[in-house]
Amino acid sequence: MLCRTALMAAFPHVADGWRPATVGEVDHVDLPLRCHFESVDDQERCSDVLDYIALAWTVQVYDLGFRDPMFDNDHIFDVYLSTDGTDGGAYVMGEGGDADPDDGRMAQPSFMVLDPTISDEEMESYVAHEFNHVLQYSTDFIEPTLPVWEATATAAEAWTLPGYQIYGPWVADFQTHTWMGILGDGYILWDDYDIWSYHEYGAGIWILHLDHTYYEGTGASGAALWSALEQDSRVNEPDVLDAWGAITGGDWTTALEEFVAFELISGDPALRPEWVDLRDDGSWGAVPYTTVHAADLPATVTPEYGIAPTGWLQLELPDAPEGLEVSVDGPEGVALSLVAVDASGDLQITRSLPAELELTGPLQLAILHLGSDTFDADDRLEMAEIDVHFSVPEDEPDDTGDPEDPGDTDDTDDTDDTDDSDVGDDAPSGSASDDGDKSGCATAGVAGGSWLLAFGLAAVRRRQQRSQALRTLR
Repeated sequence: MLCRTALMAAFPHVADGWRPATVGEVDHVDLPLRCHFESVDDQERCSDVLDYIALAWTVQVYDLGFRDPMFDNDHIFDVYLSTDGTDGGAYVMGEGGDADPDDGRMAQPSFMVLDPTISDEEMESYVAHEFNHVLQYSTDFIEPTLPVWEATATAAEAWTLPGYQIYGPWVADFQTHTWMGILGDGYILWDDYDIWSYHEYGAGIWILHLDHTYYEGTGASGAALWSALEQDSRVNEPDVLDAWGAITGGDWTTALEEFVAFELISGDPALRPEWVDLRDDGSWGAVPYTTVHAADLPATVTPEYGIAPTGWLQLELPDAPEGLEVSVDGPEGVALSLVAVDASGDLQITRSLPAELELTGPLQLAILHLGSDTFDADDRLEMAEIDVHFSVPEDEPDDTGDPEDPGDTDDTDDTDDTDDSDVGDDAPSGSASDDGDKSGCATAGVAGGSWLLAFGLAAVRRRQQRSQALRTLR
């Protein structure tokens, strides 16, 4: 379900006094809900829409823990069946500034507009998505990071409607542009790179992973994340990364590594958790930027656009040899991490680069951008231009000699002629991480399939300092 969420944080009074023109209205029998229609032909549909909102209200507020919708002066929530600005889709628009300066959060009332041409089959999912935006406005209307709005609302569709599958191409689209990360969105991709993308919607996989990893798949993660976003001023602290770290009990960099580890196995039915099978329509799965073959070593991969903070370069290695070394050239001061998973589900995570891979054979690998010391989630995204180098170093000749062995005194060439299949056999496993991270970052080696359980994985800009009014996507 695609929508336009009119996030009016930059211009909080734009919507004041404006509502779509209508010819009639229908009230819900139990809840303070009112449906307005611009054509008498849509009057009957209002009853269905009100019932859909009542269901979303019950599930998302009473079951999942989101805040109640904030009302305007008549204490009734308004939804409109209108073609005014919908272009076949839907949107939610906030009104006014901070409705209650004493409640500890930046919250405001909003209203919903649904295009009457939305099909009966899709209307309920549209409403579930849009109503979640209503609750977001009631929590923190100035949050500037678009994916936390759209990804949470997309996940709310699944939480509200039993058996609902998130649209797989959105997820595949997100994974195709993983270098844009959790903070990027389709507006940045379009404005800066001429790439049309539903990135922020596909990021719903991020919220679902968060929910199943930390909240047992109950759906409580969305409300917890948005509650952690609350602040009582226009200074957006805590930001989305602060909130993500807070509800996962650590920091966002660790949570990102966990999520990327999951992403690397999300397309493998043998490794991914069962909940993915319930939500995937058959088109999810890792989408590597490119493939690196052993026959091509040494090799260097340079992503065309670099990677944004919280983004990652996703690579496929079908036949990674033993002793494979990975090094990265990147901007000074940018923290990086390596995450790799093999075909058995064994995992390697390290922030000590260069690193020797402890895994061999078919691998999925990612290089993550963990930001810099001065990075803030609300900053304009600065892409890190990187070069990722893969190599298998040749064995060094033994030049120490043995005075008791005359064989070491002749002029024989001692260069090791071992073929490539033996390269790295004598290298200590995990040598790159055994030295520790001199910058103080943690290093994790191969954890076997146990990481799947530890991470809860079962078996195994338009944020660009301008208006946040969003485009209509359908």
